[in-house]
Amino acid sequence: MIGNANDSNTFPGIQMPRGTKMIDSIGGKVCPRRLLLPFFAVLIIAAAACGSGGSGLSGLGDKLVLPVGGSIEVDTGDGRALIQFISMDADSRCPRGVECIAAGEATITLGLTLEDGSRRAFPVTIPPGASVRSEVAGFVLTLTVLLPDPPPENISPGLYRAELELTRP
Repeated sequence: MIGNANDSNTFPGIQMPRGTKMIDSIGGKVCPRRLLLPFFAVLIIAAAACGSGGSGLSGLGDKLVLPVGGSIEVDTGDGRALIQFISMDADSRCPRGVECIAAGEATITLGLTLEDGSRRAFPVTIPPGASVRSEVAGFVLTLTVLLPDPPPENISPGLYRAELELTRP
């Protein structure tokens, strides 16, 4: 049943525009309060998912997984560093289910920004099934795997994930 949002079941002090209609699944009466429970449940779950161990920072040696365009802040012990998966530049690795003459490789661009504001962006080329270590600004950034590996044919760039680890030399 459809009810008018201006009747007595609306929130006190909140005015809905005249003629606004809402459908309620119980008894056919308008009851916006019933919409709040699912909203707040989703909000609480989302907030809990964002937290990770109190500070919300990753640490040196932690496994980090970033999507293309993603970034994560790392506590380095004496400051913070921001790691970015800037772009997916090329992927000639042999796709899943295809026979290839050569295994190919993938190239991505990563970025490292330190607390002092210095920023370095650098390409990383990774062969299938291998990891690559890059020494940057007094740290070792290891690309352990570029997922998916092997990639499917015609993959969208947004589906790539870089699994990384930041350590000291």
